[in-house]
Amino acid sequence: MKHFFCLLFFVLSFFSLTAQTGHGAIKGRITTADHKPAEGVSIQLKNTARFAVADNDGAFTISDLTPGTYTLLISLVGHTVHAEDGTVAS
Repeated sequence: MKHFFCLLFFVLSFFSLTAQTGHGAIKGRITTADHKPAEGVSIQLKNTARFAVADNDGAFTISDLTPGTYTLLISLVGHTVHAEDGTVAS
């Protein structure tokens, strides 16, 4: 996972933000530089206890979010934490 964070930014630029009945979700898929799923990556919403861990396909979902702007803290043991902003629309 040498180039993990280089590709991480690219992958997260395609994460989806959806809203239904005032609540939404942040969904995404994280892969390595060689396009393999990045299993076990932790995705946390900054300043909250809300988080997800990428599954064996690199997919994650953080559900039941109120509309607003969130900062995702993406981390993997042994790597620097990466921050990415996203907005959940109403």
